[in-house]
Amino acid sequence: MKKNHVFSLITFLSILIVSCAESLLPPNVGDPNDPLLLKQYYIDEISLRDAWKIRGHSTPTIGIIDSGIDITHPDLKNMINTDLSHDFTGLNNPFVDEVGHGTFVAGIIGAEGNNNEGICGINWKSSLVSLKISNSDSIFL
Repeated sequence: MKKNHVFSLITFLSILIVSCAESLLPPNVGDPNDPLLLKQYYIDEISLRDAWKIRGHSTPTIGIIDSGIDITHPDLKNMINTDLSHDFTGLNNPFVDEVGHGTFVAGIIGAEGNNNEGICGINWKSSLVSLKISNSDSIFL
């Protein structure tokens, strides 16, 4: 094979690889449209906008070990993995958060982004698992 043909083949393969890799990434939608985004000061502090530009299609599963996650919360209702969630308090309802702390933590971590609602989670493509270990009365470990 001649030198210029090898170079052309390498160039073609490089373009093909880059094109395939780019197709794996979601389209760059810019900043999410969540109305409280500007109040989330930590987004710029930890360079989340840069991270969001290179995120892939993976949906990590994240366990929230806390007071439960409110399944009716508009920014969380589509993000909760109901099959894996569990209540260790004996009340058998990981989706009631009497304290509010678990819902707050879940929102910071994985509130649904770009849904024109509330805030945007750090990883707004995650699957949240409610692992409830406390309620308004006590902590169960």
